[in-house]
Order: sequence, then structure tokens, then C-alpha cells
Amino acid sequence: MFKENAIIICENDYKNKLLKEFNENKVLLNVNFMTKKEFLEAYFFSYNEKTLYYIYRKYQFKISIIKMYLDNLRFVQNKNYNNEKLDFLVKLKEELDKEKLLIYDDRFKTFLQDKTIYLAPYIYLENDEEKVFKSLNAIQIKNDTNYKPVFAQMFKTIAKEVNYVCKRIAKLILNGENINNIKLVNVPEEYKNLLERYAYLYNIPINLNINSCLYGTREAKLFLSHLYEGKDNALDKIKKLNQDIITKIVNICNKYFFIEDMNDLKTFLIYEFKKTNINQNLLENYVELVSINYPFKEEYVFLMNFNIESFPKVYKDDSYITDNIKKMVNLKSVNEINKIVKSNTINIIKSIKNIVITLKEYDLEKKVYPSSLIEDLDLEILNEEDDLYESYSILNDKLNYAMKLDDYYKYGILDDNIFIYKNTYQDINYFTYDSSYKKIKQKIFDKKIKLSYSSINKYFECKFKYFLSKVLYLDNYKITFGALIGSLYHHILKEYLENKKDIMLLKEEYLNNNNIVLTKKEAFYINKIVKEIETDLIIIDKQNTYNTLDKRVLEKEFQDNNEHFILNGFIDKILYNDKEELVIIDYKTGNENISYKLLSSGLSMQLFLYLYLVKKDSYFNNPKIIGFYLQHFLHSEKICDKSPIEQKEANLKLNGYSNKDISLLEKFDSSFKNSKVIRGMKLKNDGNFYSNSKTLSSEEMDSMVFLVEAILNEAVEKINNNDFQINPKKVNNKDDVSCPYCPYKEICYKKDYYYENIKQEEDLSFLGGDNND
Repeated sequence: MFKENAIIICENDYKNKLLKEFNENKVLLNVNFMTKKEFLEAYFFSYNEKTLYYIYRKYQFKISIIKMYLDNLRFVQNKNYNNEKLDFLVKLKEELDKEKLLIYDDRFKTFLQDKTIYLAPYIYLENDEEKVFKSLNAIQIKNDTNYKPVFAQMFKTIAKEVNYVCKRIAKLILNGENINNIKLVNVPEEYKNLLERYAYLYNIPINLNINSCLYGTREAKLFLSHLYEGKDNALDKIKKLNQDIITKIVNICNKYFFIEDMNDLKTFLIYEFKKTNINQNLLENYVELVSINYPFKEEYVFLMNFNIESFPKVYKDDSYITDNIKKMVNLKSVNEINKIVKSNTINIIKSIKNIVITLKEYDLEKKVYPSSLIEDLDLEILNEEDDLYESYSILNDKLNYAMKLDDYYKYGILDDNIFIYKNTYQDINYFTYDSSYKKIKQKIFDKKIKLSYSSINKYFECKFKYFLSKVLYLDNYKITFGALIGSLYHHILKEYLENKKDIMLLKEEYLNNNNIVLTKKEAFYINKIVKEIETDLIIIDKQNTYNTLDKRVLEKEFQDNNEHFILNGFIDKILYNDKEELVIIDYKTGNENISYKLLSSGLSMQLFLYLYLVKKDSYFNNPKIIGFYLQHFLHSEKICDKSPIEQKEANLKLNGYSNKDISLLEKFDSSFKNSKVIRGMKLKNDGNFYSNSKTLSSEEMDSMVFLVEAILNEAVEKINNNDFQINPKKVNNKDDVSCPYCPYKEICYKKDYYYENIKQEEDLSFLGGDNND
């Protein structure tokens, strides 16, 4: 059909279909594929990112508006039109030519001289485009239009229409039809949820083309939040995340390498990220959603939603160059375009050998009407009803039976078909609900599981909570004012301790860089909190006078990447010396306590995980742990008989575990005998610590590291085994540590007997140690 040394102008669907046919028939041809847009840009001119940026900087237009202007430049000539819109295009084109920002391919027309050019069927061409292809003797590929559908099938609702289509597909598959030869056409977004549901009921794999955009990914959000620190630093923040997504981010960044202004760069990156899709289709064989311009041959085609407002597409006079000025630039009117589209659509339908056309009568409660093509194709409309005697889904039948029972018991409506269902399905467990987790058979995680403190804590609080959050991703992320305060505290502490910057400037810098706009009430509290931070930093500086550890790392990410899992954690502050004797400190803007009492149950493990990470990460070779602590800011505990500053000093004391080795401890806290730094730390006259000093030996700390590793391995093994049962926890059959603030209460429908009882450890015997909490 095609000659050697040819160019085929078509869209990707047509190209992929031809390449598949060439491969199956072992055809070797020297052909190039180009879309119409690619061809015309090469033939006339194109533009690039520098063109966009030039216009953006000079005119401050939105990027989408800039692209609209650029895509219309080709239609104007270098003359005065006496029309504001067209004359602006002429002026813009002259300006871009002068700046050498339009790209002309001088060799392309020479390249075309010995080429045979083919146009795929039904490609829409403007007048000047027709002229170009005619001058190049382009060959229009034509489809046979020997087939004519006889009828269209109408259903009362979208649900009935979708159910019918899925039933027909199930029948085709059962009769041996290749699922890859079944195509769905004209499926709008409002159909996709129902299609997904019925496809599940009929066990039909369908690729619904539900692609998320790059902008919505964790990688993109994290990258953009650190962009003001520089692209390299922002990329470093995401380097351990999804590599495919990171590659997309890098490729987009490379296109805008020349933009130095970070605000401008962020604007362009956000635009690109929103336009870049992440393909989520993991299926190999599936029913595919395609456009009406797909090159159909022997496929079974279901043309859905055949209603007047949905099909065929009707163009409106809302383009930049409107109908009243189109003649000035030799463009077709909207009326002409719609006539061409309608004619092409009719011919495409007549070229499809196996086609089923369906439509609905009502969209929710609104009556909708058949497509105008019904009359043009002389189609008979059949009002279809479901044939209960032809069933391809037991599950769907049972659901329909249950809905008819609902209508009867709730509203007294007795459907004639209810007895057919009753005779077929004796027991459908009507009016019962089993909320227990049903194990998923398929493997969920193909790669090593990525863990964090929050995910581990979720899993051991309740396995089902982890499933909803980390497998189904049902978290509704919302930045609360409390979270803002915590993040602001961390930012100011880090920057002040590193660079001694002015605290008020640090506050403004954080709010501006994160585009945070405060209400008057929030601004009042933030300013009040910043004043508290000033006092806190004075006290921290005072605490440091007792410390001889002369090195520190702030907000450092530590990782354990082993054969089973990847665990990441950011540690707020580590103080250490050349001997790698060190202290771990985590900031908290709340009243959380630290205790090993729930450690063996996998709960409240944050500081113990940090201890584990410091030991496992290669940043330190053989660290000796002096202590690991929480430091509380905005602490609400009131202490009697103390002045406000004394109370502040007491609240900022470190809360955690210290090494029993005095020779190590005094390097961090020379006041340890009656500590000004560590809460509860005090030495008796006999040289022993008081019981509330919370000390551990180095061996006990190592035992904790071993225990944490065992707990992590246990969790990973169960997660890989899809163990996500509903199992909230109560401590000593009393305190519910899982459900009070769980965001998924309305989903799990837990029963009292789902609870698991856990006991607090009263001493260190589970480590082989003594009672020392």
C-alpha cells in the first residue's frame, strides 16, 4: 500500500496500528511518521521554550495565552489587516523574527522533494494546509465505507447503558474474541466510574486512561517546595523516590535551563508538570478507550454516549481568530468545520465492520436526546431492557437482586423480575455486612517497601489503617495551623543554629517561600510564637555551655537500604565529636513523651528508629551513643513555684535516654550530677543515678537496635504477605491507641472483638536489662 521513502501524516493511534501490522506481516519499509502539527511546524516554522519565555517576560501573559498566540502566527502575513487581533499577531511575528526566536527548517522542503506523502483518513485541513499538501501531491488514504449500522440501542440511564456494553464484551470474550480487539469510543469522564465498577463485576480488564498528572505526585511537590534552594538541591531531596517520575522532572528542567529567576522557573515548571501525564496502566491485555479517528478494521467497536450534546463534537466560535475575521486569513468558518467533522464522522462509522451504538434517555433526572447522526445514518432506535436469562456476572446479578429487595422493603415496590432472581439465587446474605479485611491475592509491592516512622506506627496501630493510607492512598493531606507552626519552628531553629540569621527575617522568608498567607488571628499567634523562639534560643545557647561536642548536623536524612526494605528518617539535630560520640535530638511542638514501654509492640518508636538509623547509616562509622532525646517547644506543662523563665528552662530540658557511662555523658552535659540540660538527670551521693534519670548501657542501646530491626522485618514480611486485617490496639485492655483520631472510622466498621490487647513493658527485662524507666 505504501511506497518506499514515504512520509505518513497521522496521529499516534494510526501510527501504532500501522507499525503493528508491518511487524505482523514482516514488512520492511523506509517510512517516516509525523503528526500534522509536526509536519506543519517543520514546513513553516516552530518555536521553543526560549520563545515562550521571551514573550512571558515582556508581556506577562499566561503561558496558555502565549501558546494560543504562537499557534495562530502562521495564519497571518506581513501586512496591515486593520484588525486589532490580527495586527497584534503580525507585530508579534515580526518581533520574534527580529529576535530570531522562530525556528525555520530550511532543509525540510528539500527533504520532501523525493518523498511520497500520505495523509491518514479524515485529517482536518485548513485552506492553506490543503494548498500545501496539494502542491506536494499528497495521497489521501481512504477507508472503505461499505458498512452501515442498522440500529442504535437506547437505555433509560447511563448505568443501564454501561451494564449492557460490559455484558456484550463479556459475551465476546467468552466466545473467544481477543480482548485487545475490543474498543470503546466516546467515553466521557462521567462514564468512567461506572465503567470501572461494571468491568470489575464482569471481570473485564479495561484501560480507562485515568492518568494522574506529574504535578500531583509527591516527587513534584517536594521538588517545587525546595526549588528556591536551587535545582540541584531540590533534585537531591527527591533522588531516592520514583526514578521514572524523577526522569520526567529532570527532562522538563533541562528544557528551561536558561531561566535564572526562580519565580519564573517555578511558573513554567508548574505549567509543564500539570500538562505531563503519568501513565498508570499496568495491564498487558485489555479493552481500550480510543478516539473515533482510530484506524478500525476487524475490531469490535462500542460507540457509547450517542447523544446530541456528546457526539459528534461540535465546535463553537470561541477561538482567538473568530468567524467574523477568518476570511481575512483564509480560514474556514465554524459552520464549515462542523460540516466537515460531521461528514467525516459519518464515513468513519460506515467504515467500521463491527459496531454497536448505544445511548441513554436520561442523564440523572435530565432528559437527553439522540445524536443528530441518528437521522443522517437512518438508524432505528431500539429501547433495550436487560435480559435476565442471559447472565455473564453472578456478582452483578446478586447486586441487582439486593437492590430490588431494597426497593421492596423500603418503598413497597415489587419488581416483576425479583422472583427470577429469587429462584436463581437462594441466599445472597441480604442485610448482612462483613467488615473484616479480605486478603488480596495479587502481589502489591514489586519493589522494596519504603518505610518511615509514620508508616510503621500506622501499621502497628492498625494494619488496615496502613492499608488505607499507604496502599490505597486515601489520606486527605491538609496543612493545619499546628503543622505550620511545627514546620516554622524547625526552619528557624535550623537556620539560626547554622547561620545566626535574624529570627523575624527567617519567619518572613519561610512564609514567602511557601506562599503562605495568614489571617490576622494567625499572624498574631505566629508573632507571639516567634518571640517565644527568641527566648528558647537563648536557653539553648545556655544549655550548650555545658556541652563539649563541637560538631553538629541539622535536619539530616538518614537511611537504611537493605535487602528487605528502605527506611528513611530526618533527624533534627545530632551533636558529635571527632570520636563519633554523639547525641540525637528531635524537636517537638507538643507534649509527646518517650518511653520504651510500647517498643516491643512496634508503637511510639520514633526516637528508637532514629537510634537504629544512626547505627545503620554510613554517615557515622562506629558511633557511640551518649543519649537520644526529645526537646519540647511550646510545652504546656505548668510547674509550681517557678518563674516564667525558670519554667521555660525546665520545659526545654531534654526528655529521653542517656548512656550510663559517665565518661561519655559528661562530654555532653557537664552538669549531669544535677542536670541543667536533661530532664530528671541526677546523681546520688553514692555515685548511682536516681531511677528517674532514664539511663541505659551501650549494650542495652544495641539490644534496642536489634529489637527495632526485628520489628521492622516482621512488619515488612507481613506487608509483603498482604496482611492488612483490622486490628486496633488497646493498652492493658483500657487505652485505645489506634482509633480516637483515626480518619478512617467511617470505612472500617470495626467491631469490639477486633481489638488486640497489648501490655506495657514495666522494665527492661525484654532487653535483658534492669528496671530503669
